[in-house]
Amino acid sequence: MSCVLRFACFAALVAGLVGFLPHASQAQAPLLKRGDTNDDKKVDIADPVFLLNHIFGGGKAPRCRSVANANADAYLDISDAIVILSFLFASPVPLPPLSEVEINECMAIEPPPPSGLRHGTFQDVLDPPHGIVGSKVEVLSDHTVKLSNFFYDGMGTPRVVVQLTKDPFSHIGFVISDDLIRNRPYVDETLVFEIPAGVTNEQFNFVNIWCDFFPLHYAIAKLYDGPLP
Repeated sequence: MSCVLRFACFAALVAGLVGFLPHASQAQAPLLKRGDTNDDKKVDIADPVFLLNHIFGGGKAPRCRSVANANADAYLDISDAIVILSFLFASPVPLPPLSEVEINECMAIEPPPPSGLRHGTFQDVLDPPHGIVGSKVEVLSDHTVKLSNFFYDGMGTPRVVVQLTKDPFSHIGFVISDDLIRNRPYVDETLVFEIPAGVTNEQFNFVNIWCDFFPLHYAIAKLYDGPLP
């Protein structure tokens, strides 16, 4: 049986067992976690699958080899995936802690820049339009919203904020910025705002510049899948 086929069978077996396995303990350091092979700051079933895909399927390599070396034996192989699975679903014993040398090695590796998951362009919906039309929006993989080439005259009645909504022209959503009003305009600026914890991409389809005094929208950007073209 080929390595790729073995991986496919193993991954299918893991997926079939997940529903019957107990909740995992995750007693690890908050920033760097032994076993966090996909570098998403948690250890879960996605990590052994990610590692097996790298070993047998030619998938992306872990960002930090020491973190992926779950059994701390200096080798990266199928035994590391097995150790992670055992930690998650069989044994309450924590994975071996990272040494100071390993932590320093991992911290020295530059993290990849966040990738664009969705994108849009602000369309004005008011007269006067406040100059926002054409400004770009990106939802990034680090759970942030990035406004680039952002133009706005800075005027209005407090508060004017960035808001995420499920439906167009809705007043129900998630505010992600402080008041944008200021005494000088925004000219080709880049602004980045964190998406609130627990808010998923499925919960919003629009990014709006919203004035909650009247209330009304200054601009709306519908989101489309993929990075900015």
